[in-house]
Amino acid sequence: MFRFIKKVLLLLLRAVPVISFTCDRLYDDYSLGAKLRISLLRFSFGTKIYYFFSFYEKKFSFFKSLALDDICPWPNLSKFDEAISKYQEHSMGLDEEGVEAELDYIKNSISLATDTKNHFHTKVSIYLVILSIFIPLFISLLPSAFGNNFDSVWDFIFAALSMYGVYFLVGIINLLIKYMASKSYEKPAFKELKTNPSKQKLSEMYYANKVMNEAQNYCISNYVLNLEQKIFWFFITAATSYLVKKIFIVDVNNTFNVILNF
Repeated sequence: MFRFIKKVLLLLLRAVPVISFTCDRLYDDYSLGAKLRISLLRFSFGTKIYYFFSFYEKKFSFFKSLALDDICPWPNLSKFDEAISKYQEHSMGLDEEGVEAELDYIKNSISLATDTKNHFHTKVSIYLVILSIFIPLFISLLPSAFGNNFDSVWDFIFAALSMYGVYFLVGIINLLIKYMASKSYEKPAFKELKTNPSKQKLSEMYYANKVMNEAQNYCISNYVLNLEQKIFWFFITAATSYLVKKIFIVDVNNTFNVILNF
């Protein structure tokens, strides 16, 4: 029970920009038992986080910035030169049957990685459809959030929640841009096979494709995870601000008008 309460509290403290608890290694997330960064102020804009007055590993920092690329840099083929070279050495010791067996395995791994990537694409496509419906509704509330006279405390609460919704919306947009850019990625050049048309060379190219796909999926999973978190809190704040406006502000104003007319 205590562990569950602690987890809920950390979830809430990670969402707010004031006195937040996050884990650098997990980028804007937390993990029970992990080293936490405790920040007086934290502003997360999807692909970049800014910490002010924070403690991490018993060290104080007045200012600290952390980019998503610092935690999960987008892979390129040159990063895997050593792994590919080792596989090339390994494949040289294989006979034709061994090359065939490994080629089948690598192809299957690529297929699984492609399925995973398509799963992420499907999820994001669904999120885009949902956001295309809710974002215009939320934006339509903004003029009334900042164009009123703040006659009651509910007006301030409504404006604060609306600003908080904009804060999450900026993070969502930045993450979506980052995600869309991930659809363009490097592949092994076909000219390498033309210079050495053999099954061994083909298996090497497939292996390079395999490690690239798996590394890309790791980054994409981080993009989607952070995107889901931002969407969740955006819906919470947007829905709460809408309820405040419709239940409290409208009802209070109507009651006030009835009293004046009476």
